[in-house]
Amino acid sequence: MPNSEEKFLYGCVFCRTGQEKVVAELLERKYEGLKATAVYQIKHKSVQGRKTTEQVVVFPGYVFFYTEAENAVFPDIGHMSGVIRLLQGQEGRWALSGQDLEFASWVFKQGGLIGLSKVYRENDKVKVLSGPLKDYEGNILKIDGRSRNALVEFRFDERIWKVWMAFEWLD
Repeated sequence: MPNSEEKFLYGCVFCRTGQEKVVAELLERKYEGLKATAVYQIKHKSVQGRKTTEQVVVFPGYVFFYTEAENAVFPDIGHMSGVIRLLQGQEGRWALSGQDLEFASWVFKQGGLIGLSKVYRENDKVKVLSGPLKDYEGNILKIDGRSRNALVEFRFDERIWKVWMAFEWLD
């Protein structure tokens, strides 16, 4: 995970759905000093009345990475197995900026895994005590207390993503 005082450039590749983990590993092996991850989340799962959790990819087909190399280039990245293309901004640069940069930085602060946030009820409001939703600056659209999930809005790649995120109730 990057240190907040260090300067990193963040990027993202679009890959075949289901190949996120393999592509992240390939990127790290091919480019020295590069760290890559798909975005995973812990979700609640109920099978035959038994409640468990599972880890799933949140943004299928996206792998985020960061590097310290200011002049890093990836001319052959589109020829790597599973990779469709390197995402580029309007200026043709691969380094993310604006909301995309903030989102990628947040992903790596979470270690690539969006775990369970701990929440509690205070009067008529739900307060986030800890976990990824505490640091998240965005819209929490809806909370389903029964299923222990919150509908959260993310902005990335010029799209709005609505994702149900799991949480734990505290008394």
